Amino acid sequence: MTKDIKFDNVQKAQNDKKVKTTNEALLLNNTYACLKNNDDGQYVETLMTKGNKQSNSKQQKPPPINLFGVSLQQLDQMFTTMDKSNYELKLTADGIKLFSKEIETYKTIRNILIEHNIQFYTHQLREEQMTKMVLHGLPESDRDTNTVTQALKEIQLNPVMVKKMQIKNARYVGHAVDLVYFKKIDNIRLSDLIENHRIVCCIRVKWELYKNPSKGPTCAQNHKSGDCPLIKNDKGETILKRIKDTALRCALCGMNHAASSKECSKRREFINAKKFNKPEIKKINTERRSFQPAPELNDFNFPRLPQKKFDRTTKSAPPPLREVPPKIPNVEQTENIFSTERRSELLKIFTEMTTQLAQAKTKSEQVMILMDIALKYIANDE
Repeated sequence: MTKDIKFDNVQKAQNDKKVKTTNEALLLNNTYACLKNNDDGQYVETLMTKGNKQSNSKQQKPPPINLFGVSLQQLDQMFTTMDKSNYELKLTADGIKLFSKEIETYKTIRNILIEHNIQFYTHQLREEQMTKMVLHGLPESDRDTNTVTQALKEIQLNPVMVKKMQIKNARYVGHAVDLVYFKKIDNIRLSDLIENHRIVCCIRVKWELYKNPSKGPTCAQNHKSGDCPLIKNDKGETILKRIKDTALRCALCGMNHAASSKECSKRREFINAKKFNKPEIKKINTERRSFQPAPELNDFNFPRLPQKKFDRTTKSAPPPLREVPPKIPNVEQTENIFSTERRSELLKIFTEMTTQLAQAKTKSEQVMILMDIALKYIANDE
């Protein structure tokens, strides 16, 4: 038999349940709400304890381990004693990536890889990360690192380790500097140390953050200035500090000096060969280029001047120019040009001009000669 289900009633019941649960959750989860007269506050305390337990129960996942130069068969042979459900493997382009589900399995896998000398890369655990602080002010005489740790525990600090730091230039007698390691989980801050932990063993101290040593000014391999073999001299040139000239051998000439030494006999030959054996630069063929030279300016092809356009409405057009009849040359003058006397005079001018132009060395001298001859004979005609 089938029963008719009324969906409207079911939906109303579900909505009523949601409203009741949300209201109860809001009222009970509000820890700062005022309690009633008959309420002991036990339920609120239980909710607070449950929330703290849930937050503490969440553990941080361990970081992945990147493996190099290892096959899956080798890993199976190494991890025979381990449960395969506690870790996962993933093949990538860079190698094999291993994911462990618990921190204990992560530590055991890491120890196994170190024992078998396998290359791997991973991050440090949150528990193993340290905060380094530098402690100034405690005297060096008659004390040990254990005494410093005990003194710090007396002022409610829990250092993991204390080391002595070397000082090049001591400021006073008994000057000492200690490097203190704290766990990063404890959230030790410099401001808290300066405000609340200024005095240790009745001595005022100074706290600073630890900074890693910087590399040397001349080294490119992250060496210290004292350990780096490359050091600059007074002239600013790089010199080799540890290696002697007798231990060096030049690759060019075979003598006992560095290859970059200026005393090398074949250094100059190498520089000259490098200079003169440069590839020749191809000259651009100017003939192929289509240049349009500027026209010569003379009386016949002088550029036309811009003509003024008159407005016919305001001004009248300019009067038309009268046509000037061309001059007819005189027949007697034309006959005198080709006379024998005129020819001899022109020949004399031509010979004088050619002799002087042959002696000229530059174009400017030739131009000056032509101008002198022209002025000379024009003055004679006048």
